[in-house]
Amino acid sequence: MLFKYQSNNVLVQTINNCVDCRDSYDCDIYTRDITVDCRHKIPDRCPKLLKQLDYVATCLRHHPEVQKRLRIVAEEPYLYDHGLAHADVVTTIGNQFLDAYKGASFRKDLCLVRIAALLHELGRVEAEGHDPTFASAQVAECLLSQVSGLSLTDKLTIIDAILYQNELLHVVASESPVVAALYFGDKLSFGRACMKSKVLKNILELSDFDKQAYSVMRVSFRVRRPEMTGVLTITYDRHEAFAMGFGEEFTAEAFTECPELIVGPYEVAKKYLGLKDFRIRVRSASLLYPGEQEEYIFSVEDFKFL
Repeated sequence: MLFKYQSNNVLVQTINNCVDCRDSYDCDIYTRDITVDCRHKIPDRCPKLLKQLDYVATCLRHHPEVQKRLRIVAEEPYLYDHGLAHADVVTTIGNQFLDAYKGASFRKDLCLVRIAALLHELGRVEAEGHDPTFASAQVAECLLSQVSGLSLTDKLTIIDAILYQNELLHVVASESPVVAALYFGDKLSFGRACMKSKVLKNILELSDFDKQAYSVMRVSFRVRRPEMTGVLTITYDRHEAFAMGFGEEFTAEAFTECPELIVGPYEVAKKYLGLKDFRIRVRSASLLYPGEQEEYIFSVEDFKFL
């Protein structure tokens, strides 16, 4: 079973000598300057470490406990928007955030965000009365204790990211790009927006935001330089929205129930990326009108009143 893997070559905290590493020919640190102090601490860009982290993420994705909880999420109508597809969208947007940030441990952080995104909603299947965020952190701690390819520091970083996924003040103060990337990706994934639409019995009870989120096709983020403006692009299927009886408008007023989905990520991007503005571009793509696109542009100021 993948999740039970053990290896005699697992990197824990240190390596004895970079020269003996079989991946040294791929290592940008080794080829440039062996004087870098990597004999006492593994460099974050070490190719062997990155392969190991990627393997850990794969093992966790196939872990029976993770699979069981994801099945429950997929079968429960009030939870399915927090399933595997949601985790993959959070990973994608979180990686876009890190791509704009590009700190010293950029490639390693990509792996940690992937793991955190996979585990950050698993506590939602607990019985009513449990804090889903805290429960997810507990589940993550238990699962991470079963793999030997993560350092204690990396495990704590992932658990912190899960604990702070809804805590803007903690995210801004954490100074961790992994914590920031998970928060950023989770808020901009729009939950249900990452899932294909389903036939719901309580369709009339949905909020305007929920109705629009069900028709969203793609959400992407990038930084426009040199003006340092974050550009969030939301593409929704106008035909699908119309077919589901949700109408064709995508307006700023739809976010009135959850303004933190826009304002929160902007505050994080301003802190970590130094952004001066945050623009939201909404595009509609319709099968009824092939090749025709409508676009609305909002500034973060449009959401400040919410």
